[in-house]
Amino acid sequence: MFVFNEFQVDVHNKISLLPETLYRTISIIDRYLERNLVRTTRLQLVGVAAFHVACKHEKESNRPEINDLVYFCDDAFSDGQIRDMEVSILRAVGHTLLAPTVHTFLCRFLKEAEVDIQVQLCFYLAEIALQEYCMLEFAPSVIAASIVHIARCTAHKPPDLVEPTRYSAANLRSCLAKIKELMADPTAATNWTSIRKKYKWEEFNAFPIIIRTT
Repeated sequence: MFVFNEFQVDVHNKISLLPETLYRTISIIDRYLERNLVRTTRLQLVGVAAFHVACKHEKESNRPEINDLVYFCDDAFSDGQIRDMEVSILRAVGHTLLAPTVHTFLCRFLKEAEVDIQVQLCFYLAEIALQEYCMLEFAPSVIAASIVHIARCTAHKPPDLVEPTRYSAANLRSCLAKIKELMADPTAATNWTSIRKKYKWEEFNAFPIIIRTT
């Protein structure tokens, strides 16, 4: 899954679109794949079509045209195929695109969590969560609350989040453990090339800090 979503991150970065558009794209992809079996050779088609749907939903002023999407795919798919896939996606999700994402909850929680200096860390972890198949077992609100918990710990603030998120540390235990496992795995970082490049994470030297969250 991570190679597939890495493509979405790359395209999103190149066009400089709204953060929520990326999360909306991945949400649409996940919901579509829950309902449809898709051959590996057509995964990129699903990705670019979902990306286009998300851009229109978020009312992106800089959204790419269909011919741009054909270019991003190296002409692997035609504009007609992309349009047909958009229709298929909308039918599969019942034309309902308002499902909350990790970004939705994260923005809300950060307003009350007093972790201003760790905001970039939060969004870095949130984008990593988009890449990892294992994170699909957790609700977006749980992932967002876990990320804020980590940020509060690294900022040396009490990790209790009941007030801003309604989740206690005990509620987040499984999700926190999974994030720590990913951060501690030296091979996992190779999956996040586009994200690491985007945040220039080596400059922050944050990986040892992320692991120390208790």
